[in-house]
Amino acid sequence: MKIGRVFPDLLTPLGTATSLEEGLGRTLRRLLTSTRAHAGALTFSPPRGAPIMLAVGATPLRPPLECWLLTRVGKVVGTRLSAVAPPGWEERGRPVLLRAALGTAARPMGTLALLGSRRAIGRATLPTGFPRELGAAIEQVWRLHQQNLRITVLNDLMQLLVSGHSTEDVVRAFMEDLARLVQFDAVGVSLVNPERGDFEILGEMEHGVIASAPQTLLPLADTLLERRR
Repeated sequence: MKIGRVFPDLLTPLGTATSLEEGLGRTLRRLLTSTRAHAGALTFSPPRGAPIMLAVGATPLRPPLECWLLTRVGKVVGTRLSAVAPPGWEERGRPVLLRAALGTAARPMGTLALLGSRRAIGRATLPTGFPRELGAAIEQVWRLHQQNLRITVLNDLMQLLVSGHSTEDVVRAFMEDLARLVQFDAVGVSLVNPERGDFEILGEMEHGVIASAPQTLLPLADTLLERRR
């Protein structure tokens, strides 16, 4: 089956899945069927946030093979085909691993890896331009998911603000929702009173853990908050 002819069908799960990870998994499984590959792995590095990595098989993957695939789907330039010795290989034919960079050299988006027998997988398995188009399609869907997530977060926050919840509950929900949008090590929310020249820390989060905020007014002078005003 020619991949070029089924390219729109391959991308359908990306637009219909509830999450990008789910869509990538379903797309990768369709790609395995189209190429007769035994297993595959994919990494996607969005412009913001942590990279996404996953591995799937034509049949359920055993943990050693899944781990092996994920360790071999790192950065690559262009397309590379190499003979490999994956753990637990029981298929007919010598195994090979085809790796292709997603996106362009100027804008790399990740890597696609396909594992199969030499009879099924070769340099011509992926048509010219397919990795570039796949990377662009994944990025477009990622941006759509991010936009929908931002709308959801804003709606949730607005509902909290008009529902009469306490300031502590609103701040906690804000930090939890912010963690869904932005990758950070720590964040703090403060209430600044420029007339009195002080501020109060309403909430703090570090490595995903929300800490109780000290109920103390602190001077605003000579702080970063003062400079940001």
